[in-house]
Amino acid sequence: MEMPPPLPCLAMVHGVGAQDQPPTATTLISVADARPLAGAGVLALEEELKNKYLCPTPQGWMLVHDPDAATTYLLDAKRRQKIQLPRLAVEQRLIPYCSCLLSGEPTAAGCPVVLLVEPIDATIWYCRVGDSEWTRHEYDIGTVGDEYFVEKRVIAPIAAFGGRFYFNPVPAETRVLELLLRPGAAALAPVFGSVAREPESTEDDGFVGTAEVFMVGTGDELYQVMLAQNGGRHEYDIGTVGDEHLVEKRVISPIAAFGGRFYFNPVPSETRVLELLLRPGAAALAPVFGSVTMEHEST
Repeated sequence: MEMPPPLPCLAMVHGVGAQDQPPTATTLISVADARPLAGAGVLALEEELKNKYLCPTPQGWMLVHDPDAATTYLLDAKRRQKIQLPRLAVEQRLIPYCSCLLSGEPTAAGCPVVLLVEPIDATIWYCRVGDSEWTRHEYDIGTVGDEYFVEKRVIAPIAAFGGRFYFNPVPAETRVLELLLRPGAAALAPVFGSVAREPESTEDDGFVGTAEVFMVGTGDELYQVMLAQNGGRHEYDIGTVGDEHLVEKRVISPIAAFGGRFYFNPVPSETRVLELLLRPGAAALAPVFGSVTMEHEST
């Protein structure tokens, strides 16, 4: 019996082919053990992904496009389960750089939505599980620039939560995208909205410079992580998006989420973990930090 790869793991492509061709191989790397994975189950999965274009989703599934068979599908690497999708017509070489999200568990009833956000153009692709084709939509959420250069704002970063998609076109603004079925319509239509924010404090809180924003959905909560430069060192804010407002708490550098935890690297050689836990009798979450045991890198 093939064993699924231990999670969390990274899927790293290598052996790039000729121009406009997919990478020739994929290597799975364990985050916890900091080493490439091995074994029959892992080798079978790597063979499955060979010569294909991949785009991971935060929900654990991978969007896989097979240029030879002209097919597109979702793949659950843990259970080795496939869900066929319509053939994706986006430019193939862009697929690994897109953002792919699911509105819910793709095996659940109700035809969950698969959303693909292009990395450069203001374009999204979406379909429901069971649809016969993808819908391409060019959106307009405003512009950014000056008198010399103007370009469209794009949807990034983005996270899925509660059947909606939340994103930050600029660090101080949180917006929401819903894909809704209009009465009498056969196809979904995108509807954009905004999340009400509490006014930001005008007091000097020590944050200076440009901020970088990450949106992280854990399944139970949606978080906004803000990285700011302060006198040569990085500082971080994490906020919970919900109840139509954003409540901010000061913590240390979350980068990615898995299994309800945040994993981050304060320095390249160290991986740490953050859990936000509700203490007995407490009304608010409290941050709890830990470390991930890793093998020492070879010098």
